[in-house]
Amino acid sequence: MHQPGFVKYMARVISSDPSPYLRHRLWKVLGKGLGMIALGSTKPVNNNVNPGFGEMTFVDDSVDMSHERRSELARETIAGAITNLKKELTDNEAFKQALWAAAT
Repeated sequence: MHQPGFVKYMARVISSDPSPYLRHRLWKVLGKGLGMIALGSTKPVNNNVNPGFGEMTFVDDSVDMSHERRSELARETIAGAITNLKKELTDNEAFKQALWAAAT
């Protein structure tokens, strides 16, 4: 969903491909992709989580984690997932244009 060329291609195929099977499968992929965005599971993963040998990590317990926890709990409800999806796709002009072109 974050790659404009792929979104444009997918929307065009969904709107114009003669194969009902292919269109159905792409709708399922689109739904899963939007669901993953709504649940917030498409964030980049930091592969360098464990510090190297000899490094030390300090964790500040005084930091308020309640905001992060509230946003995580909000995504677990349908209304929270829809709100998160809207927030994530608000600035995605490529998605909006591809969706509009496929609909018209």
